[in-house]
Amino acid sequence: MKDVILILSSGGARGLAQIGVIEELEEAGYNIKAVAGSSIGALIGGFYAAGKLIEFKEWVQKLDRIDVMKYFDVALNSRGFIKGQKIMKELRSVVGDHNIEDFSILFKAISSDITDHKEVVFDKGDLFDAIRASISIPGVFTPFEHNSNMLVDGAICNPMPMDAFERKENDMMIAVNLNARIPFEAPEMPKELEEDRERLMKVFYQWKDKAAKVLNVKKQKPDKKPGLYGVLFRSFEVMQESFTYELVHRYKPNMLIELSRESADTFEFNKATELIAYGRQQTRKALNS
Repeated sequence: MKDVILILSSGGARGLAQIGVIEELEEAGYNIKAVAGSSIGALIGGFYAAGKLIEFKEWVQKLDRIDVMKYFDVALNSRGFIKGQKIMKELRSVVGDHNIEDFSILFKAISSDITDHKEVVFDKGDLFDAIRASISIPGVFTPFEHNSNMLVDGAICNPMPMDAFERKENDMMIAVNLNARIPFEAPEMPKELEEDRERLMKVFYQWKDKAAKVLNVKKQKPDKKPGLYGVLFRSFEVMQESFTYELVHRYKPNMLIELSRESADTFEFNKATELIAYGRQQTRKALNS
């Protein structure tokens, strides 16, 4: 088997595709000895290192039968409109409690300290503290308080943490870019899954309407320019994309698996099955290139 260091990037719900990436790499004979991730990459990588990725996959794929957005506790807050307590409690019930230092696979989660203006690396302690700190999108999730400091999304400092591990001469690094500027080529999906996706989209937009009411955000016509929140969020995504390409150029992974930024919006977790299939598809392309 080929030992590899796997680097998982930020990118919201698109990160579910990284489940398919891992599955395809393992089937191709790769042994993932270390994994680092930012934001959704920290979540997927953490569950994988804990040996609980299958449990999470089964749970997230069942979101087509429940109100997917009930886990986002929308509340008016000057530091963010999602507290994150409900989703963390639910995920703990799915995968259980874990300490990072107990993993057989090396794992690091990246977060950003906006108090001391520095990158924070979680490589020990409670897994869910590391995940909550790493997924805290500014303005969306309230910051995670850690040692009297406020931590936000790892993408702010390092959206693709290829420097997380000391890379020896013979180490193979595989990196996943969830923000690639490439067209989205949808994988083939069974008809019943397409119908489930349409139903979940209705739920998603109902949740967005609820969030808009809490934040007193007025709906805009298609030809209108984005409001303040829209500008901030799009700016965050542009920064994330640009920074990712700079990191790829700097660290030059042995293999880069690219997934289109058009494959899903940040909160489209209802597309789990499609995104996992997409991750497999893109990994096969990288392996065969």
